[in-house]
Amino acid sequence: MRGSTASDVVRYLKEKKGALIMIGSEAKRLNVNGKGLLEYTCSLADKLHARIAATGSTAKDLRKTSEAEVSAIGAAELVNKLRNDREADSGEELPGCLVLLGYNSRVGRSLVSGLEGFETVFLGSSHVEEATLSLPVSSLSVWQQSLTEILEQL
Repeated sequence: MRGSTASDVVRYLKEKKGALIMIGSEAKRLNVNGKGLLEYTCSLADKLHARIAATGSTAKDLRKTSEAEVSAIGAAELVNKLRNDREADSGEELPGCLVLLGYNSRVGRSLVSGLEGFETVFLGSSHVEEATLSLPVSSLSVWQQSLTEILEQL
């Protein structure tokens, strides 16, 4: 499967309600055209009216700058919680889709596989075929441009 374009991702995200953004630890060291990926995540969450799930220290940083609801939870713990809530039909409102940022392709594949049955969007610089949508393998500059286009088009 080839990667999806920024426009494909925007079209998809505009149709989905209740997105949950999962942000990985790599977000603290990555930049998108001069802005930190954490700042990008805040802007994306605002545009999508999405909640954010992040690890402890990342969640703490996001709470300082984001208007979005930020939960401090590990990725594996979140995957298990979502699967259990769905299987138990717990009445919890499940996300319409999960947007993964700040994960390398190996971790992204693992998370997406664990989220089988959920729609996922992987926004890394490598392609994760198992995701509902995933950007293509690209250089850092092309990846940054794709993320910028997504924000601009939302």
